[in-house]
Amino acid sequence: RAARITRMGAVAEGVQPGDEVPAVSHTPLCCTHVCIATTENIARSLVEAVAKAAVFQTLKPFGDPRTVVAPLSAELVTFLMGGSCAEGSAGVLSDLMHNLESWTISKKSFLSSFVSAASQSDTIAKLKLDLTRCETSEGFNPSDRERMSRELLLRYDRGGLAHCEETFGSADDLFAHKQRCHFRPMQCPNDGCQEVFGANTAGAHDASCPWKRMPCPQGCALEVTRRVLRAHMAGPCERRPVVCPYHHLGCLTAVFAGTLDNHCKDGAGEHLALVAARVGRLGDTVESADGKVASISVALGQIRPQLGRLAGLSGELVSSSARIATGEKALKELEKSVRAVERGMSSLEAELKAQRRDISKVMNTVMGPL
Repeated sequence: RAARITRMGAVAEGVQPGDEVPAVSHTPLCCTHVCIATTENIARSLVEAVAKAAVFQTLKPFGDPRTVVAPLSAELVTFLMGGSCAEGSAGVLSDLMHNLESWTISKKSFLSSFVSAASQSDTIAKLKLDLTRCETSEGFNPSDRERMSRELLLRYDRGGLAHCEETFGSADDLFAHKQRCHFRPMQCPNDGCQEVFGANTAGAHDASCPWKRMPCPQGCALEVTRRVLRAHMAGPCERRPVVCPYHHLGCLTAVFAGTLDNHCKDGAGEHLALVAARVGRLGDTVESADGKVASISVALGQIRPQLGRLAGLSGELVSSSARIATGEKALKELEKSVRAVERGMSSLEAELKAQRRDISKVMNTVMGPL
């Protein structure tokens, strides 16, 4: 009778001891996960290499580099997949980058040495942007780049640093492995984020994801997304530090946006005392300034008669040059003193006006919150 073999290769019902059991061959099942970040880096490198080669081959005004993108991309893939690479050049990912650079340099033309590096860089950057944005770029669309990047990764990553090579004897074992594979694709769990990345880079994405909800560092007990965290801390956060409106009068209590109203209500008595003290100090200052103004007015009244006498003396001493010179000198010195006194009076008057404005401001502050 024919023997039946279980999934694990054990002898099933109907097989007698000593019977020869035919060998059953199982094709190993291999994990196909690759590092998404590495394939994306390879795709960007392919775009950059093709853009540089296209610009080197068709320098303006001699041609449009977009017209040679398709043949150059096909040539590049053939070169990297072994058609033109040296024997043994495909081994590690660093070899891939080296081969990309070598191929790009080989596309430099004689005319490219006469074009400024800045001009070439601008043209290359523009072409890279066009190739990245265009979904139907002939011969180099995004789906082609993704497929090429995956194939190149598998060819060059011989050490398995950026893809999984584990094999399994059953589909169940393979399925269980793929649920925990280091390179399995993951969807960001944060609401609003559409990023897909490998499990090996999940931590890096989580550390910078703008949609991740985070507790407010100021301690308001709210969680907000990283992208609006700064705006929250500077705006609606109830624990945002603010300055008491009576701070300039001497209130040193630390308050927050959410407690400011209660602080002003609870501290109304203390604030009123601060206002009264400030008004008293301003009153003393005003009285002192009024006294100084009065003293200056008296001094001016004493000086003016002397000016009149000196003016008359100047007219009488016309015939005597020496006496005239003496009189004029004294007159100038006296006028200088008068001007100095007048300037002092103007300064005191300005100070008095400023102090009166301060009193008005304080009174407005008192009348506002109270």
